[in-house]
Amino acid sequence: MTRSALLTRRVANVIEGYPFHTVASMSPEVAQRAKASVQLADLHIVGSSPECAVGIVENCVILYWRKEVVAAGSSWTRRAFLDLRRQRPNDKLAFFTVADAECSLATPPEIRKEVAELLKMYDKHLACAAITFEGRGFKMTMVRSVVTAINIASRTQFPNSVFADVDSAATWISTCEPRLRPAMIRSAVEQLRR
Repeated sequence: MTRSALLTRRVANVIEGYPFHTVASMSPEVAQRAKASVQLADLHIVGSSPECAVGIVENCVILYWRKEVVAAGSSWTRRAFLDLRRQRPNDKLAFFTVADAECSLATPPEIRKEVAELLKMYDKHLACAAITFEGRGFKMTMVRSVVTAINIASRTQFPNSVFADVDSAATWISTCEPRLRPAMIRSAVEQLRR
């Protein structure tokens, strides 16, 4: 294998989330630049505020609730779905919601209704939907359990699941939609976190 092919393979390993020791022969600066340039290029931010952010990576809409659930998040999510359906009319889409551990989970009924309507509208176009409630403790376990029960009762036509962390959700989403690599999803969430 040529040095160039070996370098390309090692950069791909960093991007895919493999252990860093596979790039031990690269300088840290080269590995970091390669990783950042590939991952940061994929995210399109639809909207961002101190309370939330919405972005698109590949064929996935990511809704990140930072501090509280607000109307801007649901309207940006609607716009993201419209944009993706125009750009990729024949593709299945993924939807990933992340609620930061610091986010107030009090959700106004009109926003809950709007998100439910959105999922119903795109039901046949979704490959999967995941939601992550970050945070630990009994309260967060109960929140995840209640949302799981609601998901089961809603009888959606697409797979959906609830998670405690972004890594688990990203891995699960990639099994439903192989074009979405876990490292790509994690990177997009980290960018939306800022």
